[in-house]
Amino acid sequence: MVYLLAEALAASAFPHYSYAMNDISGLGVPDVEMLGDRAIDSTLHVVMNIAFLVHGLLFASAAI
Repeated sequence: MVYLLAEALAASAFPHYSYAMNDISGLGVPDVEMLGDRAIDSTLHVVMNIAFLVHGLLFASAAI
């Protein structure tokens, strides 16, 4: 649930983000970069990266 909320929040702040055209990992990129003809500009990259970390920790703890 935390991951989905963070993804929605980061995507809403990403200029022209499209779930169909952009990769989820682009939401965690800290710098403005070009990927082909598209600019990767995630203003809430910290939120997405924390969500990736929390999701991974919860997944790993479930395996124990």
